[in-house]
Amino acid sequence: MERKSFSLGEFKALSGKDDAGTFEALVGVFGNVDAGGDRIQRGAFKRSLSEWSEKGRSIPVLWSHDAESVPIGVITKAAESIDGLRVKARLFIEGHDRAREVYEAMKGGALHEFSFGYAARDFKNVIENGKKVRVLKDIHLGEISPVFAGMNPETHLLGIKSLPKELEDLEAEREMLDRKIAELKAAADAVTELPEETTPPEEAEPEAEQPAAEGEQEHDDNPEPNPAEEAGEEATARIRALQVAKPQHLE
Repeated sequence: MERKSFSLGEFKALSGKDDAGTFEALVGVFGNVDAGGDRIQRGAFKRSLSEWSEKGRSIPVLWSHDAESVPIGVITKAAESIDGLRVKARLFIEGHDRAREVYEAMKGGALHEFSFGYAARDFKNVIENGKKVRVLKDIHLGEISPVFAGMNPETHLLGIKSLPKELEDLEAEREMLDRKIAELKAAADAVTELPEETTPPEEAEPEAEQPAAEGEQEHDDNPEPNPAEEAGEEATARIRALQVAKPQHLE
């Protein structure tokens, strides 16, 4: 099975609660020659699309042609238009991590390429401007893939429908909690062992007062009056008064 890739052009974000994870894209362009030297002729997809419809099966959406992994979505509608093959697809964003990642990359404008796997059942080779061109007249479409590299510059992502507001809020909250958990884990890993407890030094006891050396007199800035001295002066005054009053004996 061959693969043909296309670079996406236009992008328009839509909203729709019932169509979360869906997108519309022009995945095959008629008329121009791509980087692989092929030109898709109008009507090349009709037979294949009719076969898929008759079988009642959906064309799978893979991530970058990874047929070994579970598909990330399905094509819900496909039809030829005047300019190429237009599809509407639904990604399994609620139960598939890779589908959700691809959806977010498309929604954020980081993913710009589409590709499809096919088998060329009818074609012809022609020479144009001295170069060989293969004109694809009948293509069996096997799958469609968002990819990183594209061949055709004229494909367009026509629209992508957003998650419901409730799911977007939950996703934002989950990311915030993941960051908080990572920060707490980093902080816990950075904690070192605490040092062993040490006994605080004992407070020094106040020094006992030393008696004054002999011959030294303590100096008192505010001496109190000496009651003994006051009593002695009073007694002396009484003695003198008695002596004055003592009677004299005549001889």
